[in-house]
Amino acid sequence: MDRNNPRVSSLYDAMHPALLGALQELASDASRLNKPISLCGELAGDPAGALLLMAMGFTSLSMNAPSLPKVRAAIRRVPFSDAEQLLKEVMALDTPAQVHAHLEQRLDEWQLSHLMPPRD
Repeated sequence: MDRNNPRVSSLYDAMHPALLGALQELASDASRLNKPISLCGELAGDPAGALLLMAMGFTSLSMNAPSLPKVRAAIRRVPFSDAEQLLKEVMALDTPAQVHAHLEQRLDEWQLSHLMPPRD
């Protein structure tokens, strides 16, 4: 999806279950091959997205500088086992709206909702 194309940009959602599933498969393949895997972009710079990517096994995340403190705070405050559980919960959901709602709920439970970027 070209998120910069006004005709289709409304269809873009980095938290779409199909995209998350594809990323999880890539991370699994990289792990099986004993290769590092990294991701650069919006999802890596989103605290909830970074937690999911960490749980998937991404070894490196790249993001813009303003995102670093929020992502760092989320990663430091959420145990890896909790991030893995969050990933399992999210991967069982069917729509981006369900994923966003669940992530908001869990980050609120962890008192990290203030780190979440505003949603459109």
